[in-house]
Amino acid sequence: MENPQDIFSSNGGCLSDIVIEKYLVESKESVSHVQLACSMQDCAFPLDGTELCIWNTKDPSHQLLILRGHHQPITAMAFGNKVNPLLICSASLDYVIMWNLDECREKVLQGLVPRGTVMGSLLGKVLCLQLSLDDHVVAVCAGNKIFMLDIEQRFSVTYIERPDVNNRHKVPPPTFLHTFSQTQAVRAELQGHLGPVTAVEFCPWRAGTLISASEDRGFKVWDHCTGSLIYSSSVLSAYPLLSLFIDAESRQLVTGCADGQLWIFSLMDGHHYRRVARVDLRKKTETFSTRRVKSGLCSQPVGDQGGQVMLIRKVHCMTQMPPAPTQHPPRPHLACES
Repeated sequence: MENPQDIFSSNGGCLSDIVIEKYLVESKESVSHVQLACSMQDCAFPLDGTELCIWNTKDPSHQLLILRGHHQPITAMAFGNKVNPLLICSASLDYVIMWNLDECREKVLQGLVPRGTVMGSLLGKVLCLQLSLDDHVVAVCAGNKIFMLDIEQRFSVTYIERPDVNNRHKVPPPTFLHTFSQTQAVRAELQGHLGPVTAVEFCPWRAGTLISASEDRGFKVWDHCTGSLIYSSSVLSAYPLLSLFIDAESRQLVTGCADGQLWIFSLMDGHHYRRVARVDLRKKTETFSTRRVKSGLCSQPVGDQGGQVMLIRKVHCMTQMPPAPTQHPPRPHLACES
């Protein structure tokens, strides 16, 4: 990883109290279309296709944690919601693997190979992952199906190590041969979308409720404990839905589609998932950026840098008194460029 590039922003000739550090990581394969993952102190992204790279934002000077186990390019990642232990799940065409980061870091300090637990295999191309709030279940979205995999169950896994000539560190990555039945890990299999599932979220205040969005341009509400469908929306747009966000405070669902539209729905009891607003995010973004450029607060975007993952971290500059710390540190911004 290249050394940080400090960028000092100015306002009226005076340095601001924020320094933006940019870290560049070279990768042999582009990750511009892969779902990345962030926690409060870590971010994760694929490195060279099949390796899972963990970057600690609390102390970025630490060496990157490289986790090996996939033999196909990683297509999705997601952190757990608990701090102890901190879990991260990664998926590719071959495996869905759960990693305990505390155990992995301990193994590295001991000079051993960190290993994960195989949750499933050959489920298809996984576009997104999401762990439940209690980290007991992980939703794996493969094609138009959602597999609810049980994290709590213990699996019997046999490891066979083999050398990798492309391994720069000469560490043999593990090959996983699982001896458990695939059906043992699957709590439920949710089917109903007509296109690939692109996003999924657990409802914070409704136990057992899961909401999914799809390229079929609609969203669905599920009871993932029973595997039953609660609600299915109509077609919202001519473009596929790509993202979901649930705001627990306002009890609203926000979903975004490929044409830059945000659709907002009420999740309150008795509202029957009615739409409350629609926002043209592309126009809003263009207007906001134009105003900032004209006021001199930012510059025009820089051209693409092929094969790089850019990690951006805001830190307080010691030349001025930093503002009062917030309850939770800010998450890092990840910009993947191809």
